[in-house]
Amino acid sequence: MRNPQREFDNTHLSLDQAEARGFIHRDYLAHCLRWSHVAKKAAKGYKTNRWLEIGCGKDLPLARLLYTSKLAPTEGYYLGVDLNKLEQHKVFENSTWKPMLLGGVDALKALKIEKDELVIDHESTNIQVNDLMTYLCSPLPTHIVSFEVLEHVNPAYCRKMLEFILELCKAGGSTAFISTPCYDAHVGAADNHLNEMTYEALGGLLEDLGFAINGHWGTFASQRDYKPFMTPSEQMVFDKLSEYYDSNLLAIMLAPLHPSRARNCLWELSAAKPDYTRKFVPLAEAAQPWSNHIEYLRLAGD
Repeated sequence: MRNPQREFDNTHLSLDQAEARGFIHRDYLAHCLRWSHVAKKAAKGYKTNRWLEIGCGKDLPLARLLYTSKLAPTEGYYLGVDLNKLEQHKVFENSTWKPMLLGGVDALKALKIEKDELVIDHESTNIQVNDLMTYLCSPLPTHIVSFEVLEHVNPAYCRKMLEFILELCKAGGSTAFISTPCYDAHVGAADNHLNEMTYEALGGLLEDLGFAINGHWGTFASQRDYKPFMTPSEQMVFDKLSEYYDSNLLAIMLAPLHPSRARNCLWELSAAKPDYTRKFVPLAEAAQPWSNHIEYLRLAGD
């Protein structure tokens, strides 16, 4: 790992770069399906949806998908926040609806909750606001999205970020969608991933904090990891699909059915109610190491 002491890593996947190579890897194919899954989940009443995306990326893929799929929240809002500087995408040049962007900032320092509003914290430094930005997002978001971010921040910050998302879910009755790789010590983590957490550790941490896990799915998986656990029916479908699709497509086809065997998972979350039944053991009981970071124990809090 390059410089494990750093707090953030702000690398991102680019669809334009993938298309330039003439080949789209399973990672980005899985990204596309994550965005379409979230859009499908939020299609009912889409006009009044209120979106907060933490780590929206310079390409603004979710905002673009909502717009081109005619799911733009024209009576709500979309606010994208990212450590990288953000510019309005050309797809919105002639659009009457445009996403709000907050670039070059740490979301946990730039945003705060005041009553039923998401407010820009003006004491935060280096805030860049586009000409459409309002200073209050009111009411609070109905949907919070953060894809491929938790693995790019250190364990202490990861916990704080999840606590902030939970606070939003409690205050606004929001639904949160998070995806992140599942750490496998035998496989290792990517060099730019500070904090890949294991499947069991993340599930336990989410429930320890007070989240309800309303659904979770594998987004892609190595065939060697899930094939031994396929049912006869799944094997039959797999064999038929493998006659046509390459390994990239096969990696994502059955992954949603085997999240515990996947290399990456998408989690649908809300604030847990008193009668919620846990699906995972507490973090303290999960096998260690919980992530690839040397300070992974800080996931449990200070």
